Amino acid sequence: MVRLAIHSSPGGENRHRGHEAIRGRLPPQWGGSSRNVRACFFKQITRLVYCHDNLVGARSNPAEDSERSAAKHEGRQKDRICVKGRARLTPELLMIDIHCHPLSGVDDGPRSFEISVEMCRIAAADGITHLVATPHSNYEYPYNAEANRTKLAELQAAIGDVPKLLLGCDFHLSYENIQQAVEGRTQFTINGTHYLLVELGEQFIPEQIDRVFYEIQCADLIPILTHPERHPLLQRRPELLYHWVTRGCLVQVTAKSYTGGFGRRAQRFSEQWLEQNLIHFFASDAHDPRYRPPILSECYRKVEETRGKEVAELLLEENPRAAIEGRPLASTWEPIEPRLLKRKRRWFSFLGG
Repeated sequence: MVRLAIHSSPGGENRHRGHEAIRGRLPPQWGGSSRNVRACFFKQITRLVYCHDNLVGARSNPAEDSERSAAKHEGRQKDRICVKGRARLTPELLMIDIHCHPLSGVDDGPRSFEISVEMCRIAAADGITHLVATPHSNYEYPYNAEANRTKLAELQAAIGDVPKLLLGCDFHLSYENIQQAVEGRTQFTINGTHYLLVELGEQFIPEQIDRVFYEIQCADLIPILTHPERHPLLQRRPELLYHWVTRGCLVQVTAKSYTGGFGRRAQRFSEQWLEQNLIHFFASDAHDPRYRPPILSECYRKVEETRGKEVAELLLEENPRAAIEGRPLASTWEPIEPRLLKRKRRWFSFLGG
């Protein structure tokens, strides 16, 4: 057993020199802040700390190492799929994306039909079998169900059978929209079922929001609140999510938020709410193939590592399938009240993690 460790002098001179050395190697966009220096310093330490039971006295066989390396490389090459210049591993997962923006010319999604096709192919390569196109319905982008169905059929014809495209709506909770939803019921829902994706305005949360959710449920609709982890007001009052879930509202968190793509705050709330059993779906909320692509596998693997395969399948395949088929969710768990959630201490907290 061999252990390598770094010790700082009492005056902290070694640590200071290490920080200065790392600061010079940081990318310009990091700005050389203390937080980023600590993060990079932490990575350097983890690379130096190495433990292996068979390291002492063990000598590798060069021929065997070369053979294993060649076999590994060959296996990776066989498993790769190329999608418009993007190489991705053959999908081993089966996932369903209930919130995505692949239709061109209807909202702030793709600007051309070709980009729409590329997004769908990326989704297929990632293991997404069904994809719900959810154009916005708000003051800036009016929702036209008939036109959206026509665009959906054209896109399905261009990409083939996978992923299977379905229609939904990213439904803004305005007074006019709510009246239309109550009257038309399934006009905005996921695949014509009773599940409705609802989006809060970024500027404020109406005082009568509880009444709004109640009216939606009285119309035999099931509200699914989208990306609350990215909402600035909910980040200030995260206890509201527990309140709404206990009153029948479901929650969809963006997969990229959970993996850190939308910043530390969004990631922290995603992880906290998953611990509280407040999340029912993960979805991509994809808008383009580069910055916000329709990829769920990274989120799936992280959930699998932290909560187990059963939970990963529940949030990215079973519950989404129930939503597109109009069935009750595969499983529901008891929400945990915020004050009862035990905060876990991280061993790297001394670095500000």
